[in-house]
Amino acid sequence: MGTFLIGIGFLGFIVFIILGILSAIKKKGKGKKMMLFAAGCFILMAIGGALSPDSKQTIGTTVKEEDKNGKTVDKQNAADEAKKKDEAKKKAELEAKKKADAEAKKKAELEAKKKADAEAKKKAELEAKKKADAEAKKKAEEEPVFAFTWDEFSKSWETLVPEIKGAGIDEITETDRTKQKNNVVVNAKINDYLMLMSDVNPTSKKVKYITLMAEPSSTDMAQNANILLAFANLIANSNPSLSKDERGDILMKGLGFNTDDLSKLNSNYTYKNVEYNASNMAGILTISIQPK
Repeated sequence: MGTFLIGIGFLGFIVFIILGILSAIKKKGKGKKMMLFAAGCFILMAIGGALSPDSKQTIGTTVKEEDKNGKTVDKQNAADEAKKKDEAKKKAELEAKKKADAEAKKKAELEAKKKADAEAKKKAELEAKKKADAEAKKKAEEEPVFAFTWDEFSKSWETLVPEIKGAGIDEITETDRTKQKNNVVVNAKINDYLMLMSDVNPTSKKVKYITLMAEPSSTDMAQNANILLAFANLIANSNPSLSKDERGDILMKGLGFNTDDLSKLNSNYTYKNVEYNASNMAGILTISIQPK
C-alpha cells in the first residue's frame, strides 16, 4: 500500500508540476491550481513512504544497529577492562612469586652457608684435637719411663729388699687410680705413715715417676728406721742392678740423709740415668725417682 501511494504521488507530482509550468507559460490562469495538486501528490507520496514496510524496517534496523553497536562498544570496553585487571593480577602474582622465590633462595643460601661454616668449624676442631692427641701421644711415647709397670713395681717392692719382711712396710695397697689426658695417677698406701704416688704412661703402662711420702716420729725410732728402709727399697727398685753400697750412698750421701737435722732437707742427685729428689715439707719427708 505504501509503495502504491508513493508511486501515484510521485507520478501525480511530476504531471502537475509540468502542467503548472505550462499553464504559467501560456498564462491560462491554472498554474497555481496545478501547483496545489502537485503539493497534494507530494503529500500523498510522503504518506505512502511512511506506510512503506521497507522504511519501517530500515528505521528499525538503524535503531537496532545503533543499539547493537552501543552494546558492542560497552561489551568491548568491559572485556578490555577485565583483560587489564587479569593482566595486572597475573603481573602482581608473578612479581610476588619472584619475590618469594628470591627470599627463599636467599634463605636457603644463608642456611647452606651456616651449615657449611658449622661443618668446617667442627672439622677444624676435630683435626685440631686429632693433632693435639697425636702430639701428646708422641710426647708421651718419647717421655722417659722405667722398664717396669706399676704392677711389676708393686710385686718387686715386696721381694727386692729382704730386710723389709716383718717390718710392716712390705705390702702396697692401691687406693685409687685417675686417668688424665696423657697420664694415669696411681695413689697407694703402705701403712699409716708411708704413702706412694706414681705417674704411669697410659699407652705403655710403664712408670714415669714415683714419690714416697713419709711422716717421721719424734718418739718412735723404729718407725723412723722403717722410713729409711722404705726409702732404700724405693732406690733399689729404681735400678735393681744397684748394689747395697750404691743404694746406701745415694740415700746418705747423694740425698743428704747422713745428718741428724732433716728439717731443711732439699736435695737432688742423679745416678745411672735416674734422678733422685728428697725434701722436707711441713714435716713430711719425700723421696722421688724419675728416669732421665
